Amino acid sequence: MDTSTTRVRQQRWRQTRQHRVQTRCCDRGGAVKHVAGATLRDQPQHSRRLALLGGTGVVVGITKSLALAEEPIRVRTSDGELVSSFATVEEAVAACPDGGAVLLAPGTRYESRVIVNNARSVTVIATADVGEALSPPDEQQAPPATLIHRTSTPYESVVEASGGARVSIVNVDILHSSKSVARNYAVLACEESRVSLTKSVVTSETGSGVGCEGGAISLDRVLVTNCSNHGALLQGGLEGDTWDDEQQSKPGTSISNSQFVSNGGDGVYFRDGAGCLLLKNVKTEKNAISGIHVGTGVVGGTAQVKVDNVASVGDRKGGVLIEATKGGMGRDAAEELAHTFSKDVQVVIT
Repeated sequence: MDTSTTRVRQQRWRQTRQHRVQTRCCDRGGAVKHVAGATLRDQPQHSRRLALLGGTGVVVGITKSLALAEEPIRVRTSDGELVSSFATVEEAVAACPDGGAVLLAPGTRYESRVIVNNARSVTVIATADVGEALSPPDEQQAPPATLIHRTSTPYESVVEASGGARVSIVNVDILHSSKSVARNYAVLACEESRVSLTKSVVTSETGSGVGCEGGAISLDRVLVTNCSNHGALLQGGLEGDTWDDEQQSKPGTSISNSQFVSNGGDGVYFRDGAGCLLLKNVKTEKNAISGIHVGTGVVGGTAQVKVDNVASVGDRKGGVLIEATKGGMGRDAAEELAHTFSKDVQVVIT
């Protein structure tokens, strides 16, 4: 192929990519710029996600019209050096050094997974930054990328951390389908590992959106919606997972500034020795069971579950369900925990 033909094709590709990204942007007033071929899968979901991000004017819901990834994926080291490009997300994550970042193109769909099974810290982020340092999550203004994994193979999450891994997902939406009865999650933290999600929409068509089995989860500005099972199923926390009341910090699971909407089970189901849980500025809405379900195996009461501004709207069996007997925390501890929720939230103790 001669040089002129190559140059023309590259120019056409750039124009096409620019058009696709523009279809995901909206004006400062929040109104979507409807461009031919750019149909949001769920317009209310888009509006909800926009509100979660504080009106930044960026459309970040999962869409049908995202461009399939075509350009190589870059990896950045912890000191800002850009290293080799990779054809797939899996290859980039496998090669990413401890403390490094995998850079995804904004407004792009990747039919891929993020699997980290050793004690590395890896960030996967959709960003337009090309300098030596990534902007903080709050300053990221690019449209999100989307990771999609649909398979008939059981037990395959889109994002999975094990073996002491620390995985951060920033400005990346997640869509999942894997046919299995157990261990069916879009995002999973297990084996003393932690997964952090920031500015994400998570959907599992077959299971729960976020899962914790012997690990920890951190969610900030995350919408978990339209999952077949629970929005989040948290069971088995990190070893030594305790509160530090003086520092108000802990190695457990924290959920802040996030929403759980229209899931097939509970919004958040916390059970079976799941360590510590912080709920701060959390809203549950129209989940098929309860908004927040504190189940058996959670025996610490307010020493284990911290609540700061939880709202519930239209959850089928009430905003909060606390199991006090038959392996639960006991009636007195349950009533003490119940009083930490707002009076507007319906709390049921069994």
